[in-house]
Amino acid sequence: MTIRKTWYIYTCGDRKTNHNIYYESPPGIQFENALLQIAPVDKGKCPYVRDNNDIVFQLYTRHNPTVAHSLVIDDDERLFASSIDFNDRTVIYFHAFMETPDDGSGLMIREAYTHRGDTNVIMVDAQRLEAGPWYFKAAENTWYIGRIGAQFIDYLVSR
Repeated sequence: MTIRKTWYIYTCGDRKTNHNIYYESPPGIQFENALLQIAPVDKGKCPYVRDNNDIVFQLYTRHNPTVAHSLVIDDDERLFASSIDFNDRTVIYFHAFMETPDDGSGLMIREAYTHRGDTNVIMVDAQRLEAGPWYFKAAENTWYIGRIGAQFIDYLVSR
């Protein structure tokens, strides 16, 4: 068991007063394949906090089967510097509650497709939004994960 410290600061703009509200990310403990946090991240209270950090898109291909290229929505420079091949199939994998994209079924999916050699595998890492033991809050955060995932797919298709 390893303790994983998180030191992220969340800011949420109050549209009525134009003031920012600051939230510190809850500390977490990595236990086997699960991330357990002391408190949930509530995207319902502040849905537009840290869009590029709450969800990370990790690209794996035959050229980089074990080390991910991080992709960011609207970052063409990073996209075209990565090993993505737009002629190959693309598989996008969203992990489940208390999972990580680097272990268990995520690892199995990634290895299976990268060994085929003709597939871009994009692992959607939303661990902090789906951390345990906060199942109901994680379930509520799925709308946000889906929204950002859809924006990412739209971005890829537009390129």
